[in-house]
Amino acid sequence: GRMGGSPLLGVQLLVDWVERGVIRAGHDGPVLDGARLSKLPHELDGVWLGRLARAQAAAADPDTFRRGVELAATYGSEVPAEVWDALQQRHALVDIWDALSGRGLAAASEDGWRFSHLAFVEAVRREAARRGRRKALARDCAAALERVSAKRPFAYAAALARLWFEGGEAQRALAPMLRQSELHRRFDDVESSREVLERRAELLDELGFASNDLERINNTVELLSDILWASHGAQHIHERAEALLAVLGRRDAPELRAKVFLILSLSSQRLGDYERARDEAARAHRAACDGAAEHIVARALTRRASLAARTGSRLEAVELASDLRQLAQQLGDIYIAVRATHLEGWAWLSDGVLDRAEQCLRQVHEEARDHGYARFEGDALNALGDVAR
Repeated sequence: GRMGGSPLLGVQLLVDWVERGVIRAGHDGPVLDGARLSKLPHELDGVWLGRLARAQAAAADPDTFRRGVELAATYGSEVPAEVWDALQQRHALVDIWDALSGRGLAAASEDGWRFSHLAFVEAVRREAARRGRRKALARDCAAALERVSAKRPFAYAAALARLWFEGGEAQRALAPMLRQSELHRRFDDVESSREVLERRAELLDELGFASNDLERINNTVELLSDILWASHGAQHIHERAEALLAVLGRRDAPELRAKVFLILSLSSQRLGDYERARDEAARAHRAACDGAAEHIVARALTRRASLAARTGSRLEAVELASDLRQLAQQLGDIYIAVRATHLEGWAWLSDGVLDRAEQCLRQVHEEARDHGYARFEGDALNALGDVAR
């Protein structure tokens, strides 16, 4: 829970009491000072903040030490070495590791260090918020993290999006949020995607409609697509996509138009209109081809093959899956290749051609296992069980 970590909370409390002089050494062992005992803080935050205050007072540069602890806590309970290096360089921070670890407030981790207790991190954050510093700290932390993220954009996408949001910079959160969404989709991590739905909706409202700004329209489309993928609702997204299509009008933006058609295809499917879903997927395919947008072509082919398999058009599904696999080979994208074989396997299975289905599904199971695509691995394993029965 919130008190998880090592050392245990009881040890931390005892250390606090020793530091405050409540427990001191006596001739026959530890002695409790009753007068000082009555002055102990009533709230746990007071314990943590008292320990921080004493560490701060002992530092050569107390203010810079406190700022370093606050920035690290703003980042999270675990601080990778490269993140702390970036924070130090950008904000001229003093080292805090020796003081924190020496007092049992931090411990080494695999790639950096971590605070010993989440409760300590939360106390520092609440105190910063009480002092009106929470947003500024989040912005300062995000600015330092941008440097690290430039080298490994997907590794820090979630943290960067969260920090810019906490800092009141929703627009700057957009790019890392879309990278985060790409990871969620790639690994079919719907649960994690749902955790940030509210932030996406907030940003979507802020973007609004801007008929003369194609980049803004594209951002709106990407957010709509993410929200639709991660949520159960469809009607509102469907209406918003139709309005965006009207905003685009006759503009020469085939790739953007293809993305809107894909949203309309999935939302139509969610609303039970499979005929329109297939029509919109075909329109997306044509528009993506017109715009030479190969990754959007791949998404459109995936939609079309999936819908064909669902509606009993096995031959069409197999042909589309074959086209998708060829495109995956051109792009060198193993995920798309696995997905294509997965779609073909299900098409053969739904049509009762079990030998072809088994061949495809075994290939999916092996490749998905090797590359960490858990959903495809699980689906293929279950389907192979159906084949065996």
